[in-house]
Amino acid sequence: MFFLEVYKLFKMKIKISLIILFLLFTISVPAKEYAVSLKGNDINKGSKDSTFRSIFKASETAMPGDTITILAGEYKLSEQFRPFRSGLPGKWILYRAAPGQLVIFEGSLIKKVLQGNDSVRFSRQTQGIFQIEKVDYLRFENIEVRNSDAAGFIVRGPECKKIELTGCKSHQTHNSGIGLWYCDSVIVSHCEITTIHLVSEKEEKLLMKLFPYAGPSFLRLRIIMSIIASKKVSTVKK
Repeated sequence: MFFLEVYKLFKMKIKISLIILFLLFTISVPAKEYAVSLKGNDINKGSKDSTFRSIFKASETAMPGDTITILAGEYKLSEQFRPFRSGLPGKWILYRAAPGQLVIFEGSLIKKVLQGNDSVRFSRQTQGIFQIEKVDYLRFENIEVRNSDAAGFIVRGPECKKIELTGCKSHQTHNSGIGLWYCDSVIVSHCEITTIHLVSEKEEKLLMKLFPYAGPSFLRLRIIMSIIASKKVSTVKK
């Protein structure tokens, strides 16, 4: 009789534990909004009154369903931005410029990137100021990148899907303004790409040999100017 009562009590505790676990996983956690500004600090809470300083800190903090709002200004990056975390179906993570504000990420200081454990030169072919790979369910709205020795935005698969770029801009790059590589279910809408220097590293070295007394600035102005491209992207789906 004693063991039967113990068994019943044990079963009841298991049921209660399962119910608690079910509630923990099914109760919806309210989405949060984190703010980034030039006057912020990464030790702050990330609220509108206590903003983060970097998009990197905001990316590490945001969870599926959250929004990262970036306030006006030019943010100089010394390394690529790679989104830290994926969203989920129905709980996308949104990166956006604050409504009506101009947000620019400037990439001229990016000279090295990590590939595995190695630090290598910022590649003109496969790397961007915003390197979006191995993440899913992310949206980017009204963000501008400029001055890249490589590309502007790169969305790279195959482990990358459900990415949206809306109203974004890329200016002054040596490769694609927006590049999509082996990814799935990507939407690029109402974005703008301007001033792409479509010349390879090999071609630039050749030009330097042909014009040994002309500096890089002169070459870009006088020679490469003839192959500068300007493009506007309305909507692209991949």
